[in-house]
Amino acid sequence: MHGDTAQVELLPPYLWTKSKEGIVVKILERATKEVVGTFQKKKGFGFANPLNHFYSFYAGEELVGFINLYEEETEVFFGIGVAPAHCGKGYGRQMTEIACTLSRRLFPGKPLYLEVRTWNTRAVRCYQKAGFRIVGEPLRQTTSLGEGLFYRMVAQ
Repeated sequence: MHGDTAQVELLPPYLWTKSKEGIVVKILERATKEVVGTFQKKKGFGFANPLNHFYSFYAGEELVGFINLYEEETEVFFGIGVAPAHCGKGYGRQMTEIACTLSRRLFPGKPLYLEVRTWNTRAVRCYQKAGFRIVGEPLRQTTSLGEGLFYRMVAQ
């Protein structure tokens, strides 16, 4: 793995407030104080490898998923993985909203994008609820899992 990893504990759904910014800010404040503060540098918020920002998300002791933000020349790539046992519980959307907030703070003015397989309708809906939109036609790509069609989605 490149860079260090920060751990952020997600709030259980019954503690979520109606304001999505409230959820994100609450989590980021706790993360900033308890976890991310140990990785801060003199010039702002960063990790050992400033090109990679990795975050692991936990519900109690259980790993829910991860995100990474990768700064490119004109935009920021967003990668996400949610453990199958935690899909459909709202954690993916919460993690996506946190990624959007972090990206705006870390990389002001750079758009955030992701790529998702076209058949993954649950993930596409999750990203749309968090403010992403599909841009352009599906892209054919080959990954370690084989060839597939991917949507490019950009945060609004």
